[in-house]
Amino acid sequence: ATAFLKKQYPDQWEQKTKEYNQLFNEPPLEAEELERTIFKSHRNKEYNKQEDNQEEPPQDFWEDFDSAGTTDQESGKKNKFPKLKIETGDEIFYSEDIPINWAIENILPEGMTILASLPKVGKSWLALQISMAVRNATEVLGFKVKEGKVLYCAYEDNKKRIKERFKLMGVKAEDKKPDFVYQTLGLTEGLEEQIEDWIKNTPDAQLVVIDTYFFALPQSNKRSFKERYEIDSKNLSGIHRIALDYNIAILIVHHTTKGKHDDSFNEISGSVGMQSIADTLWVI
Repeated sequence: ATAFLKKQYPDQWEQKTKEYNQLFNEPPLEAEELERTIFKSHRNKEYNKQEDNQEEPPQDFWEDFDSAGTTDQESGKKNKFPKLKIETGDEIFYSEDIPINWAIENILPEGMTILASLPKVGKSWLALQISMAVRNATEVLGFKVKEGKVLYCAYEDNKKRIKERFKLMGVKAEDKKPDFVYQTLGLTEGLEEQIEDWIKNTPDAQLVVIDTYFFALPQSNKRSFKERYEIDSKNLSGIHRIALDYNIAILIVHHTTKGKHDDSFNEISGSVGMQSIADTLWVI
């Protein structure tokens, strides 16, 4: 597969290999393993258009598929990509209706939600109030809440600050409380797998809060402002897929810009890639 990508994208083949690794491997190969098993063996090789010079993809590259490839019956040659997993329109039409899983009735559904405001407006306080409401099935913002477990990625906080907020919010000893983490891997660097592991090992997982988006960014993106749409879309696509696959809500706390716009959603910091991939947008 890498040989094919190197021929098709001579200047971008390494990036394309990383993208295909994320799309087709379950779980994706770690960066060190990619470097050791694929990049190292292909960087110094030149590939021409002769079919005989194309290399077969590593077996583990297609590990999660039913077959590592299909064979063309006429030519006997192995195709480079697995067959599409088709679901017919009739299968979808006649499938069982699955109701939306609302963390907060009518305003916070399953999927990925962006909660954005200027600094110091109170978005982290709101996110914590929502988390406590979900744990205890109490109303928030005047809406009914469905009870479930919560994972709160509190990148800007620590145990002391969270405890102080509990006191100011009047949290009682008997109240159920979220799970907290203060450090994780970055988006596209393992955070998705860490969150998916928590979901799989947590019955009734209902909500994940990422506070804030900036601190969840991969290290390579924090100072890059090139191709923001592509970067935001790539960073959020994995976490968005987890929210849909497990029918839970993932709330990402983010910032707005200082300028005012006719459309409030355009005040969300970053590219429109964030708006396009999110299922729900909240702007304070």
